[in-house]
Amino acid sequence: KSQRFLFPFKDEDNYTIMTVLKCYDDTFQRKNFLPVTRWRVKHTLQRYCMAVPGEKKLSLFNLQELAAYPEAPVILTDSLEIAALNQAKIKPEKLIFTSFICDDGHYDQVDWKPLKGRQLYLLVTNYSGRTFEEACLKAGKLADYLKKFQSVELLFVRVPVWYRPLPVLHSIQELISAYKTAPPQPYKEDIRILTPEEFETIRETAEQRIDIPPEAWWKTERERLALSPQASTDILEVTNMNRLDYILWPFLVRGKGTLLYASKGIGKSALAHSIAACLSSRQKRRLFIENSWGASKGNFDSYKVLYLDFENQPNEHQDFLKRMCRKYWHTEKNETEKDAKNFLWKNMPEIGLSGINFTLPENHQKLLDLLDKAENEGESNHPVDVLIIDTYHEFTSLSDEVNTHRGLRELLRILSERNLATLILNHAKASDSQKMSGYNIIKESFAYVMKLRREGEQSRPLSEPITVSFDAVRTGWLGREQTVFKIYQPESPGRWHLYSPERSATEERNRIRDYYINVEKFGKEETAKLLGTSPASLYRDVKDAD
Repeated sequence: KSQRFLFPFKDEDNYTIMTVLKCYDDTFQRKNFLPVTRWRVKHTLQRYCMAVPGEKKLSLFNLQELAAYPEAPVILTDSLEIAALNQAKIKPEKLIFTSFICDDGHYDQVDWKPLKGRQLYLLVTNYSGRTFEEACLKAGKLADYLKKFQSVELLFVRVPVWYRPLPVLHSIQELISAYKTAPPQPYKEDIRILTPEEFETIRETAEQRIDIPPEAWWKTERERLALSPQASTDILEVTNMNRLDYILWPFLVRGKGTLLYASKGIGKSALAHSIAACLSSRQKRRLFIENSWGASKGNFDSYKVLYLDFENQPNEHQDFLKRMCRKYWHTEKNETEKDAKNFLWKNMPEIGLSGINFTLPENHQKLLDLLDKAENEGESNHPVDVLIIDTYHEFTSLSDEVNTHRGLRELLRILSERNLATLILNHAKASDSQKMSGYNIIKESFAYVMKLRREGEQSRPLSEPITVSFDAVRTGWLGREQTVFKIYQPESPGRWHLYSPERSATEERNRIRDYYINVEKFGKEETAKLLGTSPASLYRDVKDAD
């Protein structure tokens, strides 16, 4: 019943000295790798295959290629499957994939000499049920060994891979169907080469995330209840533990941070004001009229948004309220005031909280005090659901960058423990509108990194299209469906629209609905809640006024 695959280990002369046999064990549902070598046995002329390694140190995989092309760059991975699969796609004179086999952590069993003096990259990727955080830690141990005991210097290639959380499955055929519908996909925008210093940054982040106990910050109250004794027999409830608690589908999630960056003047504050209005409204209107991005249904009639503004003056804020917010609220004055009361805008310079680096540990409490106070502003006894910071540049005063980046990760962890979503705005570099200051390190701390851009002059009317894309997506629908699209505001005041959308609002809603119901196995009630609508509305045409 087992599937078998062979990985031949050859010497420099192309002679097979060991073969690794991969067996899939149906009984224990796991892969096993067995080293097989041939041995002479006394009193016989035959050689016998035995599931043991050779007497000498274990050779590297693709050793013949390493010897034949000493100038070729090398990618080292701890997966024989990845090395074999990728080497079959590229000529060894251009790039060599190598791997190894040894007891877990016993890297001294391997002969690493062929890697010395090579242009070497260590592949950091998640596979076979391993999380990316676990992959970072394991790669770090190997890198430490190679540097300390083998004097091998290397760079890192980061390739995070998205695996869709499996729904409740009732047969092997359902499993195969689910895999084919949404196979693992690398986050293409997140693939890049890391220096040792940059790798240490993501390694530290991985250590922090790994150390979080099972009852961690990202679980909603509903998910915690699913683990209670009363609910322990309910399989569907336990399944929900893996589901994201969206506030604004598909990029604001409880317990996670989102970064939005763009050049000055492009319209990120305008969009952030519209996001705040969309969330604070008791009407569940879509953020962009032609797609389903919008507020999900929560425990209150609306979400409470705390907007810390370091950039815009009160008159600019009032202008945004008129042009960007009111079309998301009810039109009657009394109803408008009810919609607006959970949009808590704070002029940070005016209240004496500018010029502070809030990411430093000694200043965290100042931010937490603002969140505690906001609980009884607007709708009383309603904690803040979403924190918006405009912008990171002023929030940190861009001082002491190393400690700032470390402090940011710790602050985001604290905010996640409060079970709120965080949206931080940031400026792109003046010299490179495609990047921001501290880009490579900052983006590691966020679940989503969203970018706005325009060709040519940035400060143009919002009636001219703005391109929306994502530099990093760690999880959720956007990990499966990373699309680039354009938005604009054809009328001011008015709501945002998609520019030349591929599908109508109804077609887009139907596509999302069918995915969650048929693939993720959501019920109609749960899908409707996710998209901020009713179960019956899932099957009606979408109107612009919705």
